[in-house]
Amino acid sequence: MIAVLVLGPPASGKSTAVRTLVDGSPDVAHFKVREHCARLLAAGDPVAVAHREQLHRRDVLPDTVVRYAFCDFLRAHPAARAVLVEGYPRSVAQLADLRDALAPHGGRMAGAVVFDAPDAVLRARRARRVACPECDHSGVRGRDVSCPRCGGDLVGRPDDEPARFEARVEQFRTAGTQVTRLLAASDCVTVDAGQAPHALARTLRRTVERFGHPVGPR
Repeated sequence: MIAVLVLGPPASGKSTAVRTLVDGSPDVAHFKVREHCARLLAAGDPVAVAHREQLHRRDVLPDTVVRYAFCDFLRAHPAARAVLVEGYPRSVAQLADLRDALAPHGGRMAGAVVFDAPDAVLRARRARRVACPECDHSGVRGRDVSCPRCGGDLVGRPDDEPARFEARVEQFRTAGTQVTRLLAASDCVTVDAGQAPHALARTLRRTVERFGHPVGPR
């Protein structure tokens, strides 16, 4: 199993590109912290239930909870040959946790794709996006009304409130870059997240294949 990190500031198009890639690739799995925690919460997992309010408010989760969710995800996907890890790790400590979690599964971190775009592009996308509070599926304001996954209403995200959004962008520009600095230059590819979604998905596909895993039909 290889793990490819998909990192970037909020509203940089990570989820859309990853979903496009994973939908056509049965042996590629997608880990997104809040999405997997939502599944755990729906299943009554005691750790997720204990952090229900933090999940609903989209607060930053403790590192121990994030690692717990990632370990559970790996156990649930034993046949995956590649895992696209979205938005995690967000710190140097979380990077160590991720590597430790992969080891028992014979996994290795193959590299990282960093989506980035000017702050003005990120803010414009923030204003347009909505999400399902139950399963974390995202959509576009004015186009998408209900969640295709669970049927819930798509609404504005609490962490997209302007002040919180700006803080999250800043967090990526500081702690997030500390993570990428620890990776060899050849293992970290930065892409222009201002591209159209289909172009971003193609770029992600090429990068994952470069890291050593052929990806499904084109």
